[in-house]
Amino acid sequence: MNREQISLLVLSIFYILVSLISLYFCFINHHKIRKIFKAIPTLILIILLIILLYKHPLIYLALIFGLLGDLFLLSFNKKMFLIGGICFLIEHILNLHIVFLINNTSFPLYLLMIYFPLIILIFVGGILIFKKSIKPYFLIFGSIYASTLLLNFISGIILTSFTHNYLLLLYVFGYFIFMVSDSFVAYKRFIKPFNKVQFLIMSTYYLAQYLLYLYFILVLAIK
Repeated sequence: MNREQISLLVLSIFYILVSLISLYFCFINHHKIRKIFKAIPTLILIILLIILLYKHPLIYLALIFGLLGDLFLLSFNKKMFLIGGICFLIEHILNLHIVFLINNTSFPLYLLMIYFPLIILIFVGGILIFKKSIKPYFLIFGSIYASTLLLNFISGIILTSFTHNYLLLLYVFGYFIFMVSDSFVAYKRFIKPFNKVQFLIMSTYYLAQYLLYLYFILVLAIK
């Protein structure tokens, strides 16, 4: 095994172990310790990206914004929650740019014809689902955020079909799981929390982040 493969193996094991510890405290609803462990797996993943992809700073910068989102979302304050969401939105926009960049493909303008109607469609759906339980500015931001997740998911499928690079399915599945995770977040925050919802949020979130950045690692660092 070369240095890159060893680094991937060792830090992936650490990522999994710390994620499991965090998920255990989610499962037993020990919120104080859960908050301590919540962002550590993301930090481990950032270290892995810096080691293996030091020539590609946009990639670990994207995940740094994800880490900031983790930290802001620890607060129940609505303003902190919104700032955390903005950090995650920046992460997803950077990932969208990166995935086209490393596949030597420019972002197709026709995707904007999908993106903006999606925002309107999700906004209208949000009004019907959440009704008066969500502030208008949250609904507007949530529509933009959810549409960006969908755009990443759709872009991954399109790139897979064009390039026949099936490692891109890691990116596609990562964004699918991210959408599942954030759906749990929205349900918990704006409708009604239910038992073990935090466990579902974090288990899907850790898996989604790992799959997304594993794609970048395998393409750019592991030959």
